[in-house]
Amino acid sequence: MQITANRILEYRAIREEILSGIDQMASNERLLVLGEELPRAERALAEYSQRRHAKGVGNGTDAIYTALKGLGVTSGHRVIMPANVCVAVLEAVVRTGARPHYVDIDPDRWTLDPSLVAESLDPSTGAILAVHAYGTPADLDGLLGLGDEAGVPIVGVCGQSFGARYRGKPVAAFGAAACYSFNPTKINGALGDGGAVVTDSEEVALDVHRRRDHGRNREGGPAQFVGISSRLDEINAMTVRLKLEHVDGWIRQRGERASYYRSLLEGIDGVQLQTVPEECSPSHMITIRVKEADRDEVQSMMAERGIRAGINYRLPFRMPGYEDIDDLGREDIPNTVALETSTLTLPFSNAIGDEDIELVVE
Repeated sequence: MQITANRILEYRAIREEILSGIDQMASNERLLVLGEELPRAERALAEYSQRRHAKGVGNGTDAIYTALKGLGVTSGHRVIMPANVCVAVLEAVVRTGARPHYVDIDPDRWTLDPSLVAESLDPSTGAILAVHAYGTPADLDGLLGLGDEAGVPIVGVCGQSFGARYRGKPVAAFGAAACYSFNPTKINGALGDGGAVVTDSEEVALDVHRRRDHGRNREGGPAQFVGISSRLDEINAMTVRLKLEHVDGWIRQRGERASYYRSLLEGIDGVQLQTVPEECSPSHMITIRVKEADRDEVQSMMAERGIRAGINYRLPFRMPGYEDIDDLGREDIPNTVALETSTLTLPFSNAIGDEDIELVVE
């Protein structure tokens, strides 16, 4: 099955603008890092996200890392998070020096269960990561209420949920900060890697601004602390900004395709779909659960028909590089473990036709 990837469709839509912009940058001695495009993209991202500030960084991992550091998370803290995440999320937490504390998911929503988060809070909790999984927002009402009561910041992880909405607002509008990935596989992906932190806090925005550029207030200035090198370059900043003008239309197209997919999948015995509560407007992935004993056989059978179904995500704390990490909660997440061994992410793009969807469902 050959389905044109969204990144290719989207590039074609704005190709001339991208090429013209690159030519101007290369021909007019404009800076390719920390030049004119980055602040333009940041203003557009802040407006889209209904936030006061946006700061572009080199990738989504650094977005989570710099957001947590900007909120003061460091060694001695615990960060509450789900375990059904890309390894990049866990990596960002570990880099802060904090201990990851895994909390189980709601078996229907596949995102953090606020009732279990409440049981896990203690004075050492530095932040809660609200990971909006598979394009669908987490239970923000529950998590934000807990965070307000305990004085713990909520950090949204929006790598899979750019353009998703919660109670009519962008999902990134909630919490102390929210983090985007602009990897080319993401909605509103750049040409290469990229990420951003959005926040209403001037203090957090300033810390991210400095931290991404070696701890400096400005390029070439003195370092105020030990930072990192993680700037969203001009070409990718421009690409993100140009795509912003189209992204809501593309998400509506995804929604139409996803609705047809889901309508067919809902009729299959033994297939479970992620619950999408009425307060949520997802940005859409098509991830299903099948019986644990059947998952690998189903995946192989689809591969024989030329259909590639992926697995999101293998639990990162089981990976060799993280087996010895000092973490908490990995023995008490039965819903998460069951999800890992039963999910398949199905082929999906704006360009997928009815016949392809019907073949996958068959």
